[in-house]
Amino acid sequence: MQLQQQHAREVGRKIKHTNIILTGDSGTGKTRAGSLMPDPVILELEPQAMVTVCAWNPDAVVIPCYVDDEQGTFTGVPGGPMTNPKHRIAMVDLMFEAVMAGRPQVDGGLLVPSFRVSKSKQSIEALDWDHALLVRSLVLDSATEWQRLQLEALLGRQVAGLGDDEIPGKVWNTLKDSTLGLFRRMRDLPVHTMVLGLLEDKETRGGLKAMMAFYGRKVGPAVAQFANAVGILVKRDGGSNGIEYGVIFEGASELGITKACAGLRAFEPLPKDPRDGGPALWVQAILDSQPGAELNQPDEDPNFGLEAARAVMAQRRLESLAPLKKEAGGGAVLRTAGGVRSRGEVQSAPVPPAAETAPVPAPAVAPSGGVRGRVKRG
Repeated sequence: MQLQQQHAREVGRKIKHTNIILTGDSGTGKTRAGSLMPDPVILELEPQAMVTVCAWNPDAVVIPCYVDDEQGTFTGVPGGPMTNPKHRIAMVDLMFEAVMAGRPQVDGGLLVPSFRVSKSKQSIEALDWDHALLVRSLVLDSATEWQRLQLEALLGRQVAGLGDDEIPGKVWNTLKDSTLGLFRRMRDLPVHTMVLGLLEDKETRGGLKAMMAFYGRKVGPAVAQFANAVGILVKRDGGSNGIEYGVIFEGASELGITKACAGLRAFEPLPKDPRDGGPALWVQAILDSQPGAELNQPDEDPNFGLEAARAVMAQRRLESLAPLKKEAGGGAVLRTAGGVRSRGEVQSAPVPPAAETAPVPAPAVAPSGGVRGRVKRG
């Protein structure tokens, strides 16, 4: 075998897809972000999220991994609930297989065949190219739910309220490996990917940090290695602008697990109108930053909203710590993992005045280059 020497810029030109991980509390815009990826196929494990998908991108292709299909492929009950966790996980695995069998298109994207499942319900029996889909992005909503299903499949029972210390060692090793394997497989798919998950605070060597909610203390930080960018979703009261949503990609490492990427700003606002693109523009900005591509620099302040977002994160941290305990002498004691944090009246961290009045930025980089603007929904 002869090794061929290549410069980074030559390899960089071959990069055609990106991988993004987003975490956030309920209601911070996770499903919205996934819906606004370019031409997405959404592997939906969360039934309640369908309302958001329909509102933000009714043209998105959805693989509902919580009900049976019209033929009753998995449970034998057409349109019935898919209660078996193994079957729900199998839907995700089979979609990965179909994507890997896809055919690249000249204008971008992948032609992915639909498929028929064998009687074993665990493998593809035949690919159907007559009903193929054009896919540019694959979204998993959510990895937190996926891991819960995986643990239920391994234990053979529901795991509501189960703690890390209650998981048998052999099961835990399998769960950890399969969770990391999920992100590794998503990374290796020849399409853009976005993995969504709930946020939680966990103790790390660097103190208490926000990361994706998983069983196991080491899994949350480890999954970041499989993505170009890792962001934390936040929302705040924008006054006359209403509720504003955005993603921290850089600048809050002391508060949570984030990962910056060339082409993305430290704080990227989520659009209030689906025509403004949002994550579809982030993907294009990352690709534009690769060697050999023109880098479009937005005119806006790249740190727009970062201080406000950090304040929201700090407020969330304060509210997520141990509950307040009233003392006989009045006031309250805020207890943390490190002991007593503060005494007296405990208040949420205020949003800095400057951040409250920060102007809403113009929409970000257009897919074809130039100033960021509105795009068609994929």
